[in-house]
Amino acid sequence: MIKIFNTLTKKKNKLPGKNLKIFVCGPTVYDYSHIGHARIYVTFDAFVRFLRFSGYKVKFLMNITDVDDKIINRAKEENKKPFEIARRFEKEFLKDIENLKIKIDILARASEHINLIIKQIKTLIKKDYAYVTSTGSVYFRTKKFKRYGKLSGQNINELKNLEPSEEKEDPLDFALWKGREKDKFEPVWKSPWGYGRPGWHIEDTAITEKYFGVQYDIHGGGIDLIFPHHECEIAQQESASGKVPFVKIWMHVNLLYVNGEKMSKSLGNFITIRDFAKNYPYRFLRFFILSHHWRSIIDYNTNVLNDLWNKYFKINEFMTKCLTFKHMKSEDIKILRKEIIKSLEDDFNTSKAINLLLEFINKKESEKSFPIEFYKLLKEIDKIFVCFLPWKELTKSEEGLIRKREKARKEKRFEIADKIREDLKRKFIFLEDLTDKTLVINLN
Repeated sequence: MIKIFNTLTKKKNKLPGKNLKIFVCGPTVYDYSHIGHARIYVTFDAFVRFLRFSGYKVKFLMNITDVDDKIINRAKEENKKPFEIARRFEKEFLKDIENLKIKIDILARASEHINLIIKQIKTLIKKDYAYVTSTGSVYFRTKKFKRYGKLSGQNINELKNLEPSEEKEDPLDFALWKGREKDKFEPVWKSPWGYGRPGWHIEDTAITEKYFGVQYDIHGGGIDLIFPHHECEIAQQESASGKVPFVKIWMHVNLLYVNGEKMSKSLGNFITIRDFAKNYPYRFLRFFILSHHWRSIIDYNTNVLNDLWNKYFKINEFMTKCLTFKHMKSEDIKILRKEIIKSLEDDFNTSKAINLLLEFINKKESEKSFPIEFYKLLKEIDKIFVCFLPWKELTKSEEGLIRKREKARKEKRFEIADKIREDLKRKFIFLEDLTDKTLVINLN
């Protein structure tokens, strides 16, 4: 039985059925995605793969926020239209998730759901949960929704104003629709209240209502979205539909720091997915992320990177030895498989699963045993992790270099052999010379 920690109940809950609808908050497309974003997308990609591996039917939806203040500000900086910025960085986001082998069933742009957003706002106004201001903005009456704060565990009477505005009836009210400010960089649509654009929170509930209805199974995102974003989503949808709960299970992936600090361009520690890939294979980024439990903080630093690179190498090296020597011992592989699946069923503990693999490798290395069944197990669970088996086969050129090196070694031209080894190493292809053969460890 699969159980997942639910932010709403503050405990592990079993999944609500075999047919699951999962929505994950996607990017606001105003810049390149960084490794913190990658953590969220890789985690949920692997989670969905595990569910399908376990016999669940899953519909995986992600939004793209292409209407937002951050996009407008970037457009002003570059003197371009907001949708030029949004489409440019959406394209780059799609490249990033393709490079990380992330598969999403439906990607939904906020800008393509304006009619549904307006419809939901109309319902909230009709039910007196929202009001229109003199400038054509619409705000949600936060205190009217008595369950506000239940996700984040906060007391509504202790909350502070997050959206300063003199138009609001109450400081805690949040925007559903922003009236036009006559800014040439601002995208606007016609509504019953005048021209304007949607607030951030209403975009997601309109999208999920279209594809999933007013209630669904799992909502995911970063832990920094619990408040106010997800709190506001709950308030909107439960007020509009009258049905509780809006979402049964809330999954929040923890933060990724760089050397103990939040990523920031001003600190010079902002690491995009592309930056990471300049120094490591994309496959290793998936391994790096899944080596941590999704609810634990990651501190991205040299020590952690080196440690995980060594573990990544060790798994690949042992797998290569298993393929080379093909020793046959299967009973303990069955036990290992059972323990790995058990760890994934208990709050999707990918970190424990990888540690189980490493413990097994250490034991077998000491026994000089390299069971071919280990490779078969890796191949099976790589349907979930997508980080254990190589993504790229060796090219004919690379194979030719390996043969050239073997020839140079036999002829005792070690300088040439060493240079080829170093050239291949820079391509993440490592050569390990044994007594009678050379292991080729492909980390790509």
